[in-house]
Amino acid sequence: MNIMLTNRCNGTCQYCFLKGELAQDHGVPKDITLEDFHTILKYAHHLFSLGSIDSLNLMGGEPTLHPKFREILKASLTYKTKKSGFMPVSIFTNGLFPEETGKLLQQEGCRVMVNVNHPLSYPECHWNMLHKNLSILTETIASEPWVTLSLNIDRADQDFEYLLDLCQQYRIKKIRVDISRPEPNKRNTHIKMEDIPGVMPLLVNLAQRCKQMGIEMNTDCCLPICGISNEQLQSLEKSGVELSFKCSGGIDVTPDLEIWHCAPLRSIKFGKITDYPDGVALVKEIARKTAPLRWNVSSKESCKDCKWWTLKICQGGCLSSKKMDGIF
Repeated sequence: MNIMLTNRCNGTCQYCFLKGELAQDHGVPKDITLEDFHTILKYAHHLFSLGSIDSLNLMGGEPTLHPKFREILKASLTYKTKKSGFMPVSIFTNGLFPEETGKLLQQEGCRVMVNVNHPLSYPECHWNMLHKNLSILTETIASEPWVTLSLNIDRADQDFEYLLDLCQQYRIKKIRVDISRPEPNKRNTHIKMEDIPGVMPLLVNLAQRCKQMGIEMNTDCCLPICGISNEQLQSLEKSGVELSFKCSGGIDVTPDLEIWHCAPLRSIKFGKITDYPDGVALVKEIARKTAPLRWNVSSKESCKDCKWWTLKICQGGCLSSKKMDGIF
């Protein structure tokens, strides 16, 4: 479950799938209240106890910009129930925060995913801040990777050497990679369905480099089977990378307690989390409402005769690329 603590952000990522939702887009900052956060924790722990989710992800905007981030983090890490116990907590951040915040995260030992862009996209002071915070976060060598670097691909000729350099410099052994997805109004830079085959050589090359360097590489959202050749699939498998062809389903909660299946699909309305008696009812409603888009709406004409779509093995890529007119 992803909890959007705030819509404040100090980054300017052109591929951001929250364009139009951030405070910098419309000048209205939104921060979740501590009371509402505790309400969400109850739903999250119920789902965790059932095995429906495996962690709680605190995100934004930039989550560390929340005025009460320290209190929220402490509440996340100490909250438990008899059925669920403690739940793993991850922070999705751009790494641009004060040193005190970095030390807090390092001391608490929660998982941290740091999204990193090309060095030339940062002001020098921000790039230096990122380096300083990575140094703080990786000060102690953990028994398992708890710091992950994140890369979003929004063009086929994208450079990734700087990411591997950071991994080597700070002994980071895990990265998350995904192609950028379109937000509902497609105002962000993103990879179109027809351009996915052109991006695959980059993904394969990166996976091979990671394998050589002993870095675990994971992909995020699903891809269409037709966008990948058999040779590319085999190469990715040899590099330890498993692709998915249908999304498992996410739950995003905004500062207003609104539910999204995911940020790119926020045009599909599910109401507020408090509209549901428990987490099970919420999961069932998300599955019920997205099923027609997943299996009745083709991403392109060739999907209609594709055995992988017919067998419900491939949903035809990201649901945000499908036409939703008349579905909701």
